[in-house]
Amino acid sequence: MASNARSLPRPARAQLTIVPEESSPLTSLPWELQLEIISHLNVRSALWLRQTCQLYFQHLSVEAIEKIFTEDGYITFDLLNCCIECLATPPIGYLIMDESRRQNAWRSLCFRCWRVKRSPDHHLKPNRTLSFVSGRNGRACKFCGWPVCFNVMHLSCRRMVLAMNGVWWGLSAVHFSLLIFTITAAWINYAEVPAVIIPATLNFFMAFASLALLTLDMLQNSNTSNCRLCMELTSTLIWTPAVFHSASEISDGGASWTSYPVFICGLFAARLLTHAMNIVGFSILSSGYDTRSPSFPGLSFRKRALYVVYSFLVYWACVKYR
Repeated sequence: MASNARSLPRPARAQLTIVPEESSPLTSLPWELQLEIISHLNVRSALWLRQTCQLYFQHLSVEAIEKIFTEDGYITFDLLNCCIECLATPPIGYLIMDESRRQNAWRSLCFRCWRVKRSPDHHLKPNRTLSFVSGRNGRACKFCGWPVCFNVMHLSCRRMVLAMNGVWWGLSAVHFSLLIFTITAAWINYAEVPAVIIPATLNFFMAFASLALLTLDMLQNSNTSNCRLCMELTSTLIWTPAVFHSASEISDGGASWTSYPVFICGLFAARLLTHAMNIVGFSILSSGYDTRSPSFPGLSFRKRALYVVYSFLVYWACVKYR
């Protein structure tokens, strides 16, 4: 089965189609006799019959379907291919065994119903194994929450995560380039001012080390998040003397809006903004928010957009310090 299981069209709940025709002679038979006739059908045919009139739509419920297609306490293989929640019949590779129901019972769930009913439970335990009706095993995707066979992410989700890592690596490279400009300008204009030249020099070496550690994480899948977090916080504190010196020059009128002091203050403000976004992202995550919520089916546009913003803030913090 392909790893990107979400490419399959999501099955919709069966809808009753009312056709203004004369009632069938079948409906005039006693209900017990009708059940006996229906028991000779397969599950898919019984579900088609369920959509023909109001009588069968009401009486052929989930409980009735289970009773009809259960023999001596054992469910038939045909019933195993049907979702117990929405009565959809997707291919067998797109059905999951619901672990919350008892063994040897009808407990097949389509991907959509599993995403709604069971996927939130896997947020705190992402490594729990899923059992597909086809006999294969899988997991809930760490990025979107939909089931995936064998891997921990769909191929498209993995590409998205790699893209976010690449974006953050690019931002780190831009930050490193700005620090090269900063240290060059500091040595040219403030070579005799320790409050500026020392922080600029230290930040240059710390930014180089942070970029190297981030590159190591991406290439070898290592985790230097704690070290990089401490380095970035320390780097922000080291900037403080240079910022105060630059702010005093601006307040005294000795600096234009295109000068080095204004650039230093702007760079420091950008760093404070990123730290604020990190704090908000970690706060959202610590409140129990599921970052896979934007992929939840049936959301309104406004709610999905809000979830996208929440997940962006969480990933902004976690991609940096995962």
